[in-house]
Amino acid sequence: YLAPSYFENDFSSLDDGLYIQKEIWGREGRHVQVVQKRGDISELYMEKLVDNYDDIVCRDSKKVMYQDFIQQKRFTHTVDCGEKDGFLTLSCFMLGDQASAVGCRFSPEEIAGTEAYFVPLLIE
Repeated sequence: YLAPSYFENDFSSLDDGLYIQKEIWGREGRHVQVVQKRGDISELYMEKLVDNYDDIVCRDSKKVMYQDFIQQKRFTHTVDCGEKDGFLTLSCFMLGDQASAVGCRFSPEEIAGTEAYFVPLLIE
């Protein structure tokens, strides 16, 4: 399932609710926010704070996109230091209109950043 996504020009016509706002060329959770839309006003609901902000290589772009916010389920996952509770983020990479790869990251935070673990996927 891919959360519905919108360009910033479409934001004013969306229903009120929670949306993820992120830079189109962003990486590692940098500049990711969850905003509450109420009419023509949006308020910060949650923000990803990145420790090594200046070390993250990003393109210089301020264009953003929005996705419907979907509350994630918590998972317990085994990592290098034992078990941790957190969230899974699945990603699909596209080349044109074709899916080219999928990936999964596990993070103790709702918005994955540099603290996230890569999770191997097995397709049987």
